[in-house]
Amino acid sequence: MEVLDLYAGTGALGFEAASRGAASVVLVEQHRKVLAQMLDNRAYLLSKWPSESGPAPQIQIDSTDVLASLKRMASAGKRFDLVALDPPFRSELMLATLPLLPAVLKPGGLVYAEWHENLFDDETALCNALRVEKLDALRHLKAGQVHAHLFALPAL
Repeated sequence: MEVLDLYAGTGALGFEAASRGAASVVLVEQHRKVLAQMLDNRAYLLSKWPSESGPAPQIQIDSTDVLASLKRMASAGKRFDLVALDPPFRSELMLATLPLLPAVLKPGGLVYAEWHENLFDDETALCNALRVEKLDALRHLKAGQVHAHLFALPAL
């Protein structure tokens, strides 16, 4: 499984995916203060990788702007099975990021998104933002002020 963690912050979502068997993880975060910690966390995870678990995952840390990184990956034909998306709380970056996701998802790929609003309240608007006709809303939960969503885009 190939995983893309956008607005990775501490990298918790991407590192968790790696520890649970993802073959490849790309973490995208441009906040300089957390990058050093992410590099340390990657080194620690890989140093403790048990050989009996098979090959260690490839973990790439991209320190560029998320939107620019998505466009670059789409142009290069890079595709992922799962995209984790957790932009800064109450920012409008979700709306700018959603339209770029279909170009980096494999057919039937999953999106895990955290935001301050329930994206499933208006599935038509969500589909329009993603530029798809339909999606499969798989799971929604709310913890405090955060809404977590899991959905799949249709196989093209």
